[in-house]
Amino acid sequence: MIDFGPGSQTRRVAVGLDLGHANDYSALTVIEQRQHYWILRAAHRFPLGTPFGAIVDTLRRMARHPDLRGRASLIVDSTGLGAPVVEMIRRARVEMALHPVVITGGATASSNGSIHRVPKRDLVTALYLMFESGALQIPRTLPAWKQLEEELLRFQARIAPSGETSYEASSPDVHDDLVVSLALAAWFARPRGTIGPRSDGPLL
Repeated sequence: MIDFGPGSQTRRVAVGLDLGHANDYSALTVIEQRQHYWILRAAHRFPLGTPFGAIVDTLRRMARHPDLRGRASLIVDSTGLGAPVVEMIRRARVEMALHPVVITGGATASSNGSIHRVPKRDLVTALYLMFESGALQIPRTLPAWKQLEEELLRFQARIAPSGETSYEASSPDVHDDLVVSLALAAWFARPRGTIGPRSDGPLL
């Protein structure tokens, strides 16, 4: 899935995993730090209906890649049905630092050091700021580039009559799984203190 190339053993890696429910895809993205910016190294949608066990097996194989071992963090959407998958990942002893994220509709982020509760707004803001500052680069040669581009172009904020804002694809026939996966990775990779609290532990 990924070719990191020479000299990559010293670079930091964040892996974002959005877990699909019902008719949604599960999606995985991998960003790697290069000096003062991050580059998207992989983006993958799992086929609809892929068992979570198969996704965990994929993560376990990825973690054993010699250029990933010991330096990758896995940021997983643990909202709802994601919580049991997090336990599957723990039991499988996937060799990545595990950071479960419960995505909320609130306005305040919190963390107890092992589980993060993060407003979706914060995830989207982190991704937007990385794009705006040039801190995130996406090679157009990636096989999933067209899928990701379509999701980005049709991802939007919606304000309900109650005043609450939601962030999602613009229509039911468009998915946002790659965007959410990338936003999870971007939120974790962001500079400390820029958007909400985070554990004070090391990034990797």
